[in-house]
Amino acid sequence: MLFSEKLSIGHHARIRMQQRGVSQETVETIVKYHSNKVHKGKGRVSLTITRKHAHQLFHNGNLSKVMAEKVCGLAVLVIPKRSGVAVVTVLHVHRETNSGYYRYKS
Repeated sequence: MLFSEKLSIGHHARIRMQQRGVSQETVETIVKYHSNKVHKGKGRVSLTITRKHAHQLFHNGNLSKVMAEKVCGLAVLVIPKRSGVAVVTVLHVHRETNSGYYRYKS
């Protein structure tokens, strides 16, 4: 994991996880095995796993096929803290050409 083993999921993140059908196990997997880390300002960091990295994790036996498919296309926005990682929100990513911003899928 990032900085520490403790993961705290805030109220807003839990609501978004429920709305988007994302389990806590999926969030923990993204935080643990993330391949991309993008600083988004105000101490927040966006963590994602690329399809290529998920495929490698599956073949190495770190992820099941189902989990490897789930983690692709999701981003977890976190705030790293000394005591662990605070999850701010979870969202589906849609990358526009030449853009580093995320937007919600319609």
